[in-house]
Amino acid sequence: MSNESHFLLRTLAFVLFVFFGTSWTLHYNHSSSLGSNKRSTQSKLDIIAQQIEFELFAKLPSLVNELSYESSAKKLLTSTSSNSLQLDSVLYSIRKYFKTESCYILNAQGIVVASNTNDGVSIKGKNYSFRKYFSRAFKGESSSWAAVGLRSKLRGIYFSSPIKDRQEIIGVAVIKVGLLELDHILNSSKQPLALISNDGIVFASNQGKWLMKSLESKTDLDRLGLIDSQKYGHYQMESLDFIFDHDMAKRNGDFFQTYQTPMSLAGWKLVQFHLISKIS
Repeated sequence: MSNESHFLLRTLAFVLFVFFGTSWTLHYNHSSSLGSNKRSTQSKLDIIAQQIEFELFAKLPSLVNELSYESSAKKLLTSTSSNSLQLDSVLYSIRKYFKTESCYILNAQGIVVASNTNDGVSIKGKNYSFRKYFSRAFKGESSSWAAVGLRSKLRGIYFSSPIKDRQEIIGVAVIKVGLLELDHILNSSKQPLALISNDGIVFASNQGKWLMKSLESKTDLDRLGLIDSQKYGHYQMESLDFIFDHDMAKRNGDFFQTYQTPMSLAGWKLVQFHLISKIS
């Protein structure tokens, strides 16, 4: 082989090496950049979830547990001659200083025997035995449960704890916290955010039109079942018709990259949507 042929082969090999080397480097840098951006976005979403957890779940479970040990609540539930003045003062203090929406005591039948609400309307005499926060607590389980208030029509998280006299459960203590702080946290994000319930319902979001709608399509039977549960109040759970495929979502021709992180409420998650292509 001539020197000229050797030179051409070496030149071609060098060019190919540079081409493929540069292509691999660009691909690696691009993939690395995408991976870094995804990790950064996920990290920021995790921080938002931690803020929500702190505002909603850091203080209230221990507070409602303390309320369940309140002596004036036990006296009211066990003595027909006991009045609720002392307990009313305790409930007022909790509602005022911890900025809760309402706090109240239920007897063994699920009937409110003492209450304090932020709008000043008494719910004494109301029967909430059908609410899960009551049935769970009356089985001895302290719990948190999200729902729309039947009277107030406002979303909230209900924290409940059993009230015991010796080993017998005689009632339930309940504290409801509103979602003003949660909404404020979500509204501070520039990207669409949605707090999704274990039923697939958007319970909170910085996208007003998404609120209290089903993220994905539901059968009429499933939707009617949720309405009959009264958990979501007067809302009809219309569908947003998202179609999910792993970490991608499609809706009305628009494609989104999605990120999510689980919440301490079983089955709940916080989801962030990044629009990557929009139908023209």
